[in-house]
Amino acid sequence: MSTTTIDRRELPPVPPPGPTEFFARDAYAVVTAGKITAEVLRLAYWDPRDGEDTVAVEYEVRMNGLPDTGGLSDLVAEKADTLTDLSAVCEAAATLLAEVQR
Repeated sequence: MSTTTIDRRELPPVPPPGPTEFFARDAYAVVTAGKITAEVLRLAYWDPRDGEDTVAVEYEVRMNGLPDTGGLSDLVAEKADTLTDLSAVCEAAATLLAEVQR
């Protein structure tokens, strides 16, 4: 089992609404275990044509392709429950994989 590292980052201020459209993507943290990496991202979007007076802000986690699948396992989650469920499934699958490989 690999050591898990967490690199927390200082988020810049969310840009204010302005005359032009923008999309800002900032990493709050990067989590690494072995060759597997996940980013906790803040996404900020503004388009004056939307008629909104505030910038839309969302958070998501992106796991970038597992090393032994050629990147075919990208994952994006917007809810913590999704990651909790993923963790439970991964833990059980890891146990079963180790069991069957004995």
